[in-house]
Amino acid sequence: MKNIFKLLSLLLFMCCIASCDSDSNNDNLNPGETTDNPLTISASGDNIVLNEDKSEEVALTFTWNTGNNRGEGTSLSYLFKVDIAENQFQTAIETEEMPEGVFSRSFTHRELNELLLDYWEVQPAKSARIEARVIATVTGPHFIKPEISDVVVTVTPFAPRVIETNKMYAVGTAVPGGQIEMSRAIEDPYVFAYKGLLQEGKIKFPLSLDASADIVSSRTPNLTIDDGTMMPVLLATSGTPDNSWLIPNAGTYVVVINTKEKTVVFYSEATAIKPKYDNVYMIAEAVPGGGKDWDVDNPLSMTQSIANPNIFVFNETLDAGEAGKPSGRIRFPIEKGVGWGYKGLTTPDGLMVPVTKGKTYTVYQFVAGSSEYPDNYWQILDGDINLIILDTEKMTIRFMSR
Repeated sequence: MKNIFKLLSLLLFMCCIASCDSDSNNDNLNPGETTDNPLTISASGDNIVLNEDKSEEVALTFTWNTGNNRGEGTSLSYLFKVDIAENQFQTAIETEEMPEGVFSRSFTHRELNELLLDYWEVQPAKSARIEARVIATVTGPHFIKPEISDVVVTVTPFAPRVIETNKMYAVGTAVPGGQIEMSRAIEDPYVFAYKGLLQEGKIKFPLSLDASADIVSSRTPNLTIDDGTMMPVLLATSGTPDNSWLIPNAGTYVVVINTKEKTVVFYSEATAIKPKYDNVYMIAEAVPGGGKDWDVDNPLSMTQSIANPNIFVFNETLDAGEAGKPSGRIRFPIEKGVGWGYKGLTTPDGLMVPVTKGKTYTVYQFVAGSSEYPDNYWQILDGDINLIILDTEKMTIRFMSR
């Protein structure tokens, strides 16, 4: 009898062990649920070298299965995120909830390169390990722990080629007269812009009017513009397929090309950027010409950018003053003809702030002569300052030397 008791005790202990093992393998599972199809994410490659010439082609695809059956009355949805490996997803891109029936996420060479260089600040040509995660979340009558699967891939980004040019033209049937020269933005030498009439028809952008010139064109032939949306460009040599954009409707447009980012955007009147201020002016001693005479009803105008009407620039040498004296001062009215009660833009940082060349300063709006606002100015002490870039959207200003 004693031996039988020992045998029964041993069998009961072994059953307990088996039960514990079964529980650990079926965490949060209910009757009808299975663990024979664990959630698994995989990548289309282990080591990806990005290529600018394939910018719009898919470079990397993550794919996953449907995961475990979680029982009757439940449904699964999937979340996707990606980050630099070993960051515990603290710097991951915004988590994406995948549409129903979608079990993959792809990135083009350009998308992945921009994430690595601009978002995670990886150096070009330096390999980085990225980690993707898919999470299967369960909707049902009670809480069930989600499944998670990770995969790590090594990716090497490229240094984007800048389109090197001092000029840009617009040509095609959409351009009145067949061709125009675009304006180079003072505030950004990589930006070219045009504001004016475009007809229904084709348009592309050669770097010169020479027959052998390289051409900034669309990546596919006869691509209808996506009004108000940045689109990637292709730098093509003469004789390549005629990859023009199509203007579907005649009207006034602003066209902006960024040769560094290699993008173009077409703004119709419906999508055009609405500026915060229509005009910005300059007065006080640092302003050359009549502006220094404090004629608030006839101040010197800044130039509004074609590419971004919220940016105003001045590209002449300012008159420097002396430290400790009320000279070299400058502020920026945003209206004229109203006398000394004008509204304007100035510094919130002090009565007379000496300018450091190249530094970005905060701007705020004031009413001249009002007791509610300090009588603040910037003070120009450096005679080399010959460029002002005022961004009224970000409310920042930079004093520079070019």
